[in-house]
Amino acid sequence: MITIAESLDEHTLNIFTAKCLEYAPNTYIFTKNLSERIILDYSSSLPCAIIRPSSGT
Repeated sequence: MITIAESLDEHTLNIFTAKCLEYAPNTYIFTKNLSERIILDYSSSLPCAIIRPSSGT
């Protein structure tokens, strides 16, 4: 995703971003989903964990 984003012009990047965010309500959820997918992809060969902070105070 970084390579793609760095290679696109601003107009195309805006269109690409809008298309990607059709499936996520915001960029936080989108990037969280990407990172969790990377952890899942490598979890069979590396010890990995996803730690989510609690929402309570």
